[in-house]
Amino acid sequence: MPEGMVQDKEKTIAIRRVTAMDTELSKIALDTTDPGYQPPLPKEEKPEPSKDKEEGEKTKKSGK
Repeated sequence: MPEGMVQDKEKTIAIRRVTAMDTELSKIALDTTDPGYQPPLPKEEKPEPSKDKEEGEKTKKSGK
């Protein structure tokens, strides 16, 4: 048996799930046939920014 090998040990199986998202921003037209392509929302359908986010940005800018 080669050095460093262990005899009669049970196999250990480790399962790890990794969630990832890849976002591609582009000024040129993207391939609309690409799986997962989503067209941009029209301006009328875009949600308004939340008040909490705006307050956080003001605090960061003012240094408070």
